[in-house]
Amino acid sequence: GVFATFNTDSPLMKVSVKRDLAASLGVPIGEVMRTLQVFFGSAYVNDFTFENLSYRVYTQADHGFRNTPEAFDGIYVK
Repeated sequence: GVFATFNTDSPLMKVSVKRDLAASLGVPIGEVMRTLQVFFGSAYVNDFTFENLSYRVYTQADHGFRNTPEAFDGIYVK
């Protein structure tokens, strides 16, 4: 048996980045994309060992901060 977590009923959102505006503000487009990835997806940070067990560390915004289109209002790129 094959199982997938894919669901056709999942909500979709198309995001357009204003590259010209980012460039005029001196914000590298890579930083914009990384910020979106960490905020709405996740990013690997590192591994650490605690009591002889290895743990993987990922960063991700909490569900309450990334589940609506209005969540984009709270994103800032360094």
